[in-house]
Amino acid sequence: MYVPSFQECDFTKKRSDTYLRVVYMGNTRITGCSSCCRRWYFTFNDVECRAPATIDGLVYQSTNINIHRSSNIEGYCGGIASGKVRVGFHVGNCKAYPKSADALTSWNAISRIIIEEVEPPVNSCRTNLPRDNAPSGLKNHSNRNWLVTQKGMCSYAMEMSVNAKLCMNTFECDFTKKRSDTYLRVVYMGNTRITGCSSCCKRWYFTFNDVECRAPATIDGLVYQSTNINIHRSANIEGYCGGIASGKVRVGFHVGNCKAYPKSVDALTSWNAISRIIIEEVEPPVL
Repeated sequence: MYVPSFQECDFTKKRSDTYLRVVYMGNTRITGCSSCCRRWYFTFNDVECRAPATIDGLVYQSTNINIHRSSNIEGYCGGIASGKVRVGFHVGNCKAYPKSADALTSWNAISRIIIEEVEPPVNSCRTNLPRDNAPSGLKNHSNRNWLVTQKGMCSYAMEMSVNAKLCMNTFECDFTKKRSDTYLRVVYMGNTRITGCSSCCKRWYFTFNDVECRAPATIDGLVYQSTNINIHRSANIEGYCGGIASGKVRVGFHVGNCKAYPKSVDALTSWNAISRIIIEEVEPPVL
């Protein structure tokens, strides 16, 4: 499937108080340009999401290359009336990058767009994300909202830039876990990049009460590059963690060094687009 500008689908929404969960899973790329950027985004009846925020992902590159990589662009949108909803998936220009670049969507592989109606928020979560004037390296995170559903899921929509040289502890949230035998599902959806180095590596990872997951394993993702380039690409870091007692759980999302690569390098998280962190309590595995 090649999507030059958009893909549209009519979806029948049963209730006005519910949210729509939308997902694009496939590859994206830009080429034929340097210092260029393109974004992929969802619309609902020809308007981008406003409750809580835009659902998008992007590709930026500092030099002219041609790399197709898998992307996962996902989010929740409220404030949509019941009835027929025209859901669109588009390709457009990034903020501050008006020049159109050669963008390609879903090359040589099957891609999927998922649309799902889900329950509305029922309460709120608390975050320890620093304020705008904190010397933490976080910038432009004014678009921040929690979405909490009846399934006990927190989705934090944010627009921020986190420079790992200044802010190693990227994000923290206090989540109330109802049972000790359940698992926590955590997801980061946004872009990541490293630059200013060759043969270098940085990792992004979750912690639970300041400890990485041990049941079954660490939940992390990384970026390694052999040559000095500057590419922002959508990333999806997701996993399940057990062995966590009920009650308040401090969930953290961090940036750190990779094994065997102790040198700190310039890492950036969630640049020029909305990112989301989802925390969900789920039933334990059935063996």
